[in-house]
Amino acid sequence: MRFEFCFPDDVATLVRRYAAVTALRIGWYYLIEFNTSLLPDRLLPSPLAILLDVVILIEGRVQYFLPLGIDLVLAIGQIGLLLGGVRLLRMRYRPRWFGEDPPESPLSPRPAKGIDSRRLQRSRWLPPVLMTASIALSCYLAVWLVLMLDRGRLLPMYWAFQTGGDWPFYIGLAFGVLGLFFGYRFSSAARAAVGGGFGIQYVPDDHALTRRVHALAEKLDLPPPQVGLIQAVNAFAIGRNRQDAAVALGVPLVNGLTQDELDAVIGHELGHIASADMQRMQFAAGYQRMFGATIRTATTIGGSVSQKRSTSLLVTALGALLQRTVMLGSELLMMLLSRTREFHADAVGAALTSPAAMIGALEKLHALPSTPTPAENRYGYLMARGHGRLGRLLSTHPTLEQRRKAIRGGGYIRLLPTR
Repeated sequence: MRFEFCFPDDVATLVRRYAAVTALRIGWYYLIEFNTSLLPDRLLPSPLAILLDVVILIEGRVQYFLPLGIDLVLAIGQIGLLLGGVRLLRMRYRPRWFGEDPPESPLSPRPAKGIDSRRLQRSRWLPPVLMTASIALSCYLAVWLVLMLDRGRLLPMYWAFQTGGDWPFYIGLAFGVLGLFFGYRFSSAARAAVGGGFGIQYVPDDHALTRRVHALAEKLDLPPPQVGLIQAVNAFAIGRNRQDAAVALGVPLVNGLTQDELDAVIGHELGHIASADMQRMQFAAGYQRMFGATIRTATTIGGSVSQKRSTSLLVTALGALLQRTVMLGSELLMMLLSRTREFHADAVGAALTSPAAMIGALEKLHALPSTPTPAENRYGYLMARGHGRLGRLLSTHPTLEQRRKAIRGGGYIRLLPTR
């Protein structure tokens, strides 16, 4: 589950992904150096280039952590995709090496081996690490912009890392420490905050709906979560961990879906619990709010201290610019994480029921008339249904067609670890 990007189930997707990662690596190198002589070396992951990156990183030159670290991550992505190509060849010519034949139809039910939920769980540290790196990189971008404005010409970004030195990196690291603290606090309080915002009403353990959720949770070896009802046309999972989890289901869904479709929605939310998606997204949301609050507070203090109205307006404008630029990188990462996790949760729902049931549930979920509530807009990253108010890059959910295509393709379902 952790490396599914590198292991698609068709050649076309593999080629597109390799081309995208390679283009990013070439573009990043050119942006840093403005040097075309070594660009061909970025077409394939060069062991020598990777070794040099690692050596410089080990030497501890802080200002080079980001430029070399990004190149190293992209090179590792290329290696992973090349291994994905080897996997496709093995699936095509030696399918039994994988222990079973490929499924005849992606819409057929998954073999009843049982999903190993322990291997579904993902690290909670990746979002804050990536968001911290994005803030540090944004600080270097600001240095780069100032240098170009001062020189009046386009400069390679290497100058920003050389001129900025260690301080932009340490600023990002400081925000990262604050983000860890605020993210943990927000994650701990998210269940009460989100549940209160939706007016969730928990049902007793002997309720038919609770028994149904607990039966599906048992298939994933999950502790039985609490079950609640909300009035919104939506569903979500909340909690600090598996032991503290709760599943909220909209009354319109309970009344409007078939049994299999409702089970698919429940399986989708249990997939979020098994994968620790709740903690990851709650943590990332707390991190993002911390950064926004820090900028607003600094802007307010700076504006109030200044005696000149022109200076106060400048400070306010700079604060707004920081929120639109420095925060944008971490916001894009958070939305990418939110969209990706939906494909995996859909796969769990489809595996516990059937792909047809998961697709039917999604279609009805999007077809039921509903105006998003303030709570749905605020906590959209936790919902089963996104409302797509923003562009795709800043959307919390994939489109319905993207989700249907992913389920029909069966790639995410086949990547589910089995016992």
